[in-house]
Amino acid sequence: MKEFLSVKEFSELSGIEITTLRYWDEIGLFSPAKRNPSNKYRYYVPQQAISVHFITVFSNLRASLKTISGVESSRAPEKIVDLIEQQESILDMEMKRLSECYSIIHIRRRMINYGMKVLEGFHAVDGIRMNSGHPDDEGVRVDATKVVVLPIENMPACSFYFFSNN
Repeated sequence: MKEFLSVKEFSELSGIEITTLRYWDEIGLFSPAKRNPSNKYRYYVPQQAISVHFITVFSNLRASLKTISGVESSRAPEKIVDLIEQQESILDMEMKRLSECYSIIHIRRRMINYGMKVLEGFHAVDGIRMNSGHPDDEGVRVDATKVVVLPIENMPACSFYFFSNN
């Protein structure tokens, strides 16, 4: 690999847009390893990709460029650790939130898919038992036009999904 990369080559290596690299240089966040004095071209070294990825990760985590710049310019281990700990805390909360969201939609999808497997004309009695039933029982007529949520007895936090025309 070349010792110095043009801004275009470094952009391709790092996955960062050329305009972003130029902007980061203008605001003092991330500068090239050297600059040609006659034409002002920027040149980077491949190892700078590590700093770019640090900036990108924390930027994606919504840390301000000012905060990232302060950490990057000081290079103080305490500041870097503080920023990392803050972002870990934010990520922990976000992963918990996403896990809860995933659980909700996963369970709902499974329940609806189960309800869609019910044959036309069958009834749901007590929210869980399926049989051919009679028109005067308390079941819900199955039809693929609407979703009906039936509580499962003795399990107040649970519901069972069926498609119904009621």
